[in-house]
Amino acid sequence: MRVQLFHLEHTYPPDHKALRGVSLELAEGALTFLTGPSGAGKSTLFRLMFAEERPSSGQVVVGDWPVHRLSYRERARYRRQVGYVFQDLKLLPALSAAENVALPLEAAGLARTAQRARAHERLYEVSLGHALHTPVEQLSGGERQRVAVARALALRPRLLLADEPTGNLDPALSRAVMDLLFEQSLRGCTVVVSTHDLALAARYRARVVEVRGGLVSGDSGP
Repeated sequence: MRVQLFHLEHTYPPDHKALRGVSLELAEGALTFLTGPSGAGKSTLFRLMFAEERPSSGQVVVGDWPVHRLSYRERARYRRQVGYVFQDLKLLPALSAAENVALPLEAAGLARTAQRARAHERLYEVSLGHALHTPVEQLSGGERQRVAVARALALRPRLLLADEPTGNLDPALSRAVMDLLFEQSLRGCTVVVSTHDLALAARYRARVVEVRGGLVSGDSGP
C-alpha cells in the first residue's frame, strides 16, 4: 500500500512538539529506512501510520485508508493489513512463541489449525523452529526480537512497520531478519524500518529518510 503523509504535526502534553509538519510519500512495495537520533519523531510517525494515535493536525493516508480519522471499528479492520514490530516488542511473556505469533491470527478469525500452521511457518522463517512451545519469558533478548518479527508477518501484511527490528541481534541474525523484511518488499509489501544502523540501508540500496527534531532533514536513495 502506498503511504502518504501530509503536513503532520503532533504535540504531546504539555507542549512537546514531536512532529513539525512532516510530509512524505512511500511507494507501494518500497523498502524505506527511517534514521535519526532518539526522540527525533520516528516512533511517533510509526504510531500515526498504525492508527495508534491521531495527529494533532495533518493527514495520514495508507492505500485507500484515511488513517488519521478512522473509527474504532475501522482501525481494527485496517490493522489486519499492517504488521508492526514494536520497539518494546509487546509480547506476552507467559505465552509460548507460537501462541504470541498466533494472537493476530486469532483476532482475524482464522481457524485454530490455520493459526498454528501459520505461526509455526513464521517462526521457522526467523530460525526459531526449536522454540515453538517455549514461553517467551524463557527466551533470550534476540529470540524475543525474532518472535516479534514473526508476529508482525503473521497476517501477511501489505504495510510493515519495524521499529529497530535488529536492535538486539548479532550481525548474522540482523542480516537474516533484514533479508526477510526485504523479501516482503519484493512481494509488494511496503516496508518501513527504523534503525540507527546505516550499514543496513547501504546493504539493501534502499531509500533513507532522516528525521531530526520532528522534521524530515534528509532524503536519499531510490
